[in-house]
Formats: sequence, structure tokens, C-alpha cells
Amino acid sequence: MMAEAIQFGPPVTVDAAWMLTCVLAMALFVDLRRDVTRLLSARNVVLLGIFAWFLLEPLQLPDALQGYGRAANDFGLMLVGLALWSFLYGYGVSRNRIFEPIGVRLEQLDDRNRLWRVLVLAAWVGFLPVIIYGGTDLVALGQGILGMRRTWGGPLGRGTLGDFRAAFLILETCAWGVSWLAILFFADRRNPPGARFFALFIVAWSMVRAYGSGTRSTLLVAIAVPCAAIFWLAPPRRRTRLVLLAPVFGIAFYLLSTAMVSGRGLGHLALNDWPSYIGHEMFRELLFIVDQVPTVHEYKLGETYWVQLLNPIPRFLWPDKPMGFGVEFSAWHGYDALAGGPNMAPGLIGEMYVNFGILGVVVCSFFGGGLCRAWDRLRERFAHSVPVLMFYTGGLTTLFLLGRSVSMSIFYPLIGLYLTVSVVLRYTRGPARSRSSRGAIPDVPYVAPTGR
Repeated sequence: MMAEAIQFGPPVTVDAAWMLTCVLAMALFVDLRRDVTRLLSARNVVLLGIFAWFLLEPLQLPDALQGYGRAANDFGLMLVGLALWSFLYGYGVSRNRIFEPIGVRLEQLDDRNRLWRVLVLAAWVGFLPVIIYGGTDLVALGQGILGMRRTWGGPLGRGTLGDFRAAFLILETCAWGVSWLAILFFADRRNPPGARFFALFIVAWSMVRAYGSGTRSTLLVAIAVPCAAIFWLAPPRRRTRLVLLAPVFGIAFYLLSTAMVSGRGLGHLALNDWPSYIGHEMFRELLFIVDQVPTVHEYKLGETYWVQLLNPIPRFLWPDKPMGFGVEFSAWHGYDALAGGPNMAPGLIGEMYVNFGILGVVVCSFFGGGLCRAWDRLRERFAHSVPVLMFYTGGLTTLFLLGRSVSMSIFYPLIGLYLTVSVVLRYTRGPARSRSSRGAIPDVPYVAPTGR
């Protein structure tokens, strides 16, 4: 439609994309010039996500974008710019502290005994479905787990539509989520060797499962666990050096994810095959949505977000539970996700637009900035507690992955971890004395950072 109407207009250029990239780079520079380690903050992770999901592709300007014409590309970049501005404004004016109670609870895991109880409970819950459904043939189990989309998890694979078995297998995410804390228990040499090995097994299991899923988002989270532990356990000066290695890590993971996309249908990495669609091309999805909404499809008016809130309800309890927007969006592209076709992602900005148009991009980005500011207060308020900082980093990876679309399932590991912590603390006798309560690190009034 739009592509056909304007494809004979002025040629598409990368000028606007470069201008917006420079604006984003300046916003990063303003925040990082005094402390480069703030690259690991919700504010800056979102900015990097905007670049990776929505600006990298128009800078490359593939044929898929040129077909829409210059007017469509400029309009899409305008939406990206509005999202960027609104996010930064919402971040700067926010006084929200809704996540600090989470930090208060997780801070108590500085106590190694409580941390150990959390690991045991989360592992018991997480590995229970593996024991029940994994079977006794360990060779078949291993081949299924490592087979990527060739086997879809083997005995632990879940179907497209959930039943009781699929809902029960979701409990495994408790083991994945607790890996953020298990790595800390393993790194502490004061803990018994057997207990440390158990913690290492939890981390290794999550990484093997992530690789075998053939899903880049899951693999990114699994790899981020040991990287985050190395960072937060390092002295401040070494943290700066580690941050400077971030671009190298990013490029390496990009190449790894490309090999995974190419070969996951075969069950292994394909290092010599470069796919035409890698998965970060959310800008073309934004242009597609603008082309389709509201001329062909009506605005969703928040329906896609509402469906995600209903996602935790098991389908075997509600057979007619609405499908996620990815299934419908795939149908817009001509695919049947329920029959084995791809489940397409609209991109975060595209999803804002498909729900409420331009107003949705502005308002949703504003409130997203406020939530990210509240999340960053975990790092500032609990800088002395590594368990809090690890949980905080888990949230950062989730924020980055939300660039593809809002999906409740990517929150499940952290939700499972927090629920496990809540249960352990509820039935642990005696209040924990945090470092701040002992006076080791005094609590000081919060002062908003300048330049944000």
C-alpha cells in the first residue's frame, strides 16, 4: 500500500537515521562522562536497545526499507525520535520508587544461609518437572535439549497451545531465574565445595537449556549471568575496564546469534551462513505496521497488553484464552504461527503504535521512562548488596529484550526468583541485619543525578 504509493518519490537516505543516532549518542555521553559504568543502567540499556532494534537497520538501509520510500522511512524515524524524547523526559521527571521494597527483601540474601535456602527451594521447584517429564533415557533427553528447533526440547518440549503438562513445565523457569544468585554462591569460597558445585550445576543447566532453545533472548540472559557476577564482584576500577569491553561482547554475541538463527532448524550453529533476517529488524516491522494501521487493521486500543497480563493463566484452565499478538501479526504477514510458521514480533514502538497510534508512542514511552528511573534506584539505594545488583541486572536484560515486544513470559524467571525469595524470608526466623543497618554503609538521602 504505502510502499506502492510512494516508491517513485525521492530516494531513501540514511541522513535522518544518522542524525537520530548522534542525538542518542549525545544522550549516552551526557550520562556516562562522569561514570562509564552507568552503561549498566535501565536508562542506557533502553537507549542501546533503541539503537539495536530501530536504528541499526535504517543505517544499513536494506532493500526492504527502500521499498517503502523516503516518506515512510522518515515518518518511522520520527516515531523513533518521539519515543526517545518521551522516554528521556519521563525518566528525568520521575520520582517513582515502587521497586525499592524488592531491594529490601533481596538485601537479606547477603546472609549466605538464606541464600542457600533460596537455591534449594528454587532448584526443587524448577527441576521437579524435569524429573517427572524428562524420562530415564538420559541420551534422548540430552539430544532433545541440545537439538534446538530440530527437536524443540525433546521430552521437555512444550506445544504451541498449552495444556497441564506445558503449564507444569513452566516451573523450570524457577531454576533459570535463581541462576542469578547461584553464581554468587559458587563464587564465594567460604561455602562448602559440595554446595558450590550444586550452585554451579544450576548455572550450567540454565546455559545448556538456553543454547538448546535456539532462542537468542534466552541465550543472552544465560550468558549475562556470569558476566554480571564478574562485573559486580570486581573492584570499581576493574569495572570501568570491563565496561570498555562491552562493544566487543556485543559484536561477538551478534555473530553468535546470527549463527544460531541460521542453524537452529538443523540443531547446531551455522557459522558460515548469514541469514537475510536476523531478528533485530524491528524498524521494518514498524514501517509495516504504519502501512497497515489503521487503513487495513484497526487500532488495538491496549488489547495486546491486556492479553499479556492474562498470560499467566494456564490455558488448560481457560481453553479460549486470547492468543498473543504475535500470532495475529504473523497472519498479517501471511504466516500461520499455529501451523509451524514464524511468530512475528512487532517491535516495542510498533506495538505502541498498533495500540494507540502516535499518542501511544509518546505516552507509553513516557511511563516507560518513569519505570526505568524507579528500577535504576535499586542500583543507587542498594549499591552494597550484590544479590540486589544481580537481580537488578536481570531486569536490565529483560528491558533490552522488550525491544522486540511486550511479553510476560520473559519476566517469568525473575518472578519465580522473587517469589522463591519471598517464601524463604517468610519462613526464616529472625530479621536479617543488612550492612546498612549495621552502619557499614550509611543510608544517605537520594540526590537526582544531573544531566538526566
